[in-house]
Amino acid sequence: MAKKHRFDYFDAFVRQAEVAKKESQALLDAVEDYHPEEEGWFKAHLDEMHAIESEGDSITHEIFEHLAIEFMPPIDREDVTELASLLDDVTDKIEEVMQHLYMFNLMELHPYTIKMVRIIDDSVVALSKATEAFNEFKKPKKLDKLLVAVHDCESEGDLIYIESKHNLFVNSENESAAYLVAWNNMFSHMEACCDTCESVASVMHKIALKNS
Repeated sequence: MAKKHRFDYFDAFVRQAEVAKKESQALLDAVEDYHPEEEGWFKAHLDEMHAIESEGDSITHEIFEHLAIEFMPPIDREDVTELASLLDDVTDKIEEVMQHLYMFNLMELHPYTIKMVRIIDDSVVALSKATEAFNEFKKPKKLDKLLVAVHDCESEGDLIYIESKHNLFVNSENESAAYLVAWNNMFSHMEACCDTCESVASVMHKIALKNS
């Protein structure tokens, strides 16, 4: 009898991170060529990013379906669930940035927007590299270095976030209250994308320590 194929959770985590990387690149492409005044511009980008998010959902569901019937996954069930859910959250939160740009009807970008989106993309790229090394967590030297890179991106994101909020409230005396509320919320939401990447890295580190 042929040996039953065993589901590769580590490969699935890599695929989740790859989807998040596609989503962050799509967001970066959009803000670097921002033309919401053009008919259909928002819809095209919202549709593109939602399709990527749906791809991520499919991988997450695949993980949970196998976890439900797997007798002995390679790491604890609760760790698989937590890590898969957080990786899915990264993609969700990036999609929500574009959704918020649309919902707030932001026709022009604040000067700090591209800086924030670039650090989101850097965070996701660093996270993707870490997931590729995660299956070797019992040899933690390489993984630790990659996880530190994710934390470094989050720290840089914090600095940009603080400066963006300062700039918003110091240099927007001629703007409406709606403008201030919209961009205050936008910057907080973008910063949350980096925070979620760091949360994934922290969980990966915890799992590595538990299993080393």
